[in-house]
Amino acid sequence: MGWKIYKKEARVGSFQFLTQFSKNDTSFIDANVEVGIRYEYYLTAVGFKNQESAPSDTAVYKLLNKAVSLGNTLSQLPVFEWHYSGVAPVLYILRLLENPANKPIWIARVHPGYQGQQETALYNFDGTAAMDSLQKNKTYAWRVDEIGSEASSGSESNWKVFTVPK
Repeated sequence: MGWKIYKKEARVGSFQFLTQFSKNDTSFIDANVEVGIRYEYYLTAVGFKNQESAPSDTAVYKLLNKAVSLGNTLSQLPVFEWHYSGVAPVLYILRLLENPANKPIWIARVHPGYQGQQETALYNFDGTAAMDSLQKNKTYAWRVDEIGSEASSGSESNWKVFTVPK
């Protein structure tokens, strides 16, 4: 019992079997994708006698270049900075967590600026953070998600970890 995933490039060819996994698995990361290519996926359920269900609805996604060169000031009111490579996204989602608890502190919508490929955001500029300022001697992690101009397109940067000094 489990699941099978099928994949194809959008508008090209037919779906090909990608992988099979157990019924207890709840996520899958496709490591064999190229930036800028739109992919389509569907899955089927597999029963005891290897019987396959009808296909699920199709999920579509296009991976964009991720934000790079993440940096921040080491203060209780940090300024976050990153660069994008490629086409500027429509929107950024900045996620800040208390680390290692993964407790959300701030999730902000950041609209692209006009200063070239460098972007910045001051902590809690929108007033939606869980606390007015970050705590000294605490560790935090943040990343930037890019939302593309096309439907179901985007990327997630790597996590950047920092500690606010005493």
